[in-house]
Amino acid sequence: MALTLPSGNTASAELRAAVSFFALSVECKEVDGDAEPTYQDKTGLADVAAALFDENTLATAEFDKWVRRAPKQLLPQLNKALELRTFVHSPSAIEPSLSDVLLFVRAHPLVAAQKAAERNELNHATRWWAHMQHLMEGHTSLAPVQIDLTYKAPKKAADAGAKAAKGDKKGAADEGAKGAKGAKGGKGGKKGGGRGGKDAGGPVESDATKCLMLVGRIVEIERHPNAERLFVEKIDVGEATHRTIISGLVEHYSTEQLQGRRVVVASNLKPATMQGIESCGMVLCACSDGKAKVEVLDAPEGAEPGERVSFEGYAGEPADVCSGKVLARLLKSMKTNADRIATFKDVPMMTKAGPVTVPSLANSSIG
Repeated sequence: MALTLPSGNTASAELRAAVSFFALSVECKEVDGDAEPTYQDKTGLADVAAALFDENTLATAEFDKWVRRAPKQLLPQLNKALELRTFVHSPSAIEPSLSDVLLFVRAHPLVAAQKAAERNELNHATRWWAHMQHLMEGHTSLAPVQIDLTYKAPKKAADAGAKAAKGDKKGAADEGAKGAKGAKGGKGGKKGGGRGGKDAGGPVESDATKCLMLVGRIVEIERHPNAERLFVEKIDVGEATHRTIISGLVEHYSTEQLQGRRVVVASNLKPATMQGIESCGMVLCACSDGKAKVEVLDAPEGAEPGERVSFEGYAGEPADVCSGKVLARLLKSMKTNADRIATFKDVPMMTKAGPVTVPSLANSSIG
């Protein structure tokens, strides 16, 4: 495919990014031209879209919907669309589409011009853009934008909290009781039970923060010498020495399938001796009903061993030791969603390189 591009405009940058990211066999030739082309007049992007989508009418319609968005409303519209999505193309997408690449380039000057408070307000769009910037590294010549993904409570919520603190004693006591209930998880007052904390306006602690879940890479694996259904794994979790962890995965995986795999490890559990060997952690897996099928949670390519996985809206220091009671509550609130993404109370488990997923077990429990 050969494309002729007007030089020095947005369409040229978008096309080059798409050609590089998707490794397309496209020859791009630039010609002089100052006018910004529209997307209705058969520019190169339309040709690239046709080649990528291969007559997929749904994908083409999604692409056409986004390329016609006005720049002024682009980030607010993206923020709304990405509330429950990792990428804009579809709810089930676990990899960027042409729409994501195009919108990343188009949104670059808008994001670069934002203040921290604006990025904080459009937190879904900010999270998506920061993830795309990581994925697009080396595929564009755009200047990097420093993004702080730490969520800060909106000013109105903070002001409301200050006002309650200065109110009459009864009002302050009531607000304090509500805040304590929210921090413990809402209904029933169970610690870490619910997302809670909306009255506080910021990230909340929960079982998901008390358990230190880290990206790990299996560097060695062998059958347990004393138990035929167990593997003994050496896992790199970013520490000076590799963790020894024992997993009951022999009936579901071969050693070759697990060797080198990026997984998620519950790393601050109390060590347990299993058939004479001490296990210092647990590899998290999704399970079908009855555990007939088990799949390890896969951290995405690019996730570094030792990185702590996160759940948007939850923050806090992990416990020194995550108790069995906390772990049981945590796992009860975790599952994979319809897109096969691991979640805690429907909030995706994320790394800097993207979401944690499983190959096939959608809407399944995690343990």
